[in-house]
Amino acid sequence: MTRNGVSVKCLLPKFHDRVHIAFLYKKAGAEIRFGNCPIIYDLHYIVVDNRLAVIGLPESMGEKEATRKGYKIPSEGLATVLNEYFYRCWEKNMKYEEYLREVIKQTGAPLKTLASELYIDEGKLEGLAQV
Repeated sequence: MTRNGVSVKCLLPKFHDRVHIAFLYKKAGAEIRFGNCPIIYDLHYIVVDNRLAVIGLPESMGEKEATRKGYKIPSEGLATVLNEYFYRCWEKNMKYEEYLREVIKQTGAPLKTLASELYIDEGKLEGLAQV
């Protein structure tokens, strides 16, 4: 999608297990940030063309479970509300690279071990660790 000029922004919760999926999204051209806004922990949504909201809900709250049900809601009003909330969170949360630096610093693990656990190329982590 990003090759066709589509802007893709993902706001993910600050969980170490989300770093690998963030890496894949980033590699595909998406902009990634990690945050702690309450809504990103249990509501997954996409806004399409500021007119359509696609909302996915996990079957149980607080679980690290895949989203099982999705709802397509054609509503410019809901799309606007979700966009406004998203961009407020987006602006005040950490960029992908900042979060990776924080993970590297917090864990204190050797980069080789961390790269293996996060399924990220060790060279990419080394570059971030030296900045």
